[in-house]
Amino acid sequence: MKNWVFKGVLPIAFLAFLLYVFKSIYIIDGQVDWFRLWMIAGMPFGLVHFFIGIIPVNMDVTMSLGIIAIQFIMCGIFGGFIAVWTVIKAVYYFISCPIKGLAGFLS
Repeated sequence: MKNWVFKGVLPIAFLAFLLYVFKSIYIIDGQVDWFRLWMIAGMPFGLVHFFIGIIPVNMDVTMSLGIIAIQFIMCGIFGGFIAVWTVIKAVYYFISCPIKGLAGFLS
């Protein structure tokens, strides 16, 4: 039951809540901008893994802001793949945990 909630329900609920809150950013003129959707879905997953890569030192302000912007874009793209993998694992746990629990109950 614990795996079902923490590994199955919560990742899907978090991603659904995130996409609902930022819906006005990735829907433009009634159509979905897939790049922005990918960035918004991937940003929380990619920040943990990717944002510590390059720290701008001894550069002017514009160069530092450019490097930080590129880091955000790259962590959004990279995090999109992690988000897809997280959803695949969540669907697996969402389906398999009740089946395993039922099999353990019946035996």
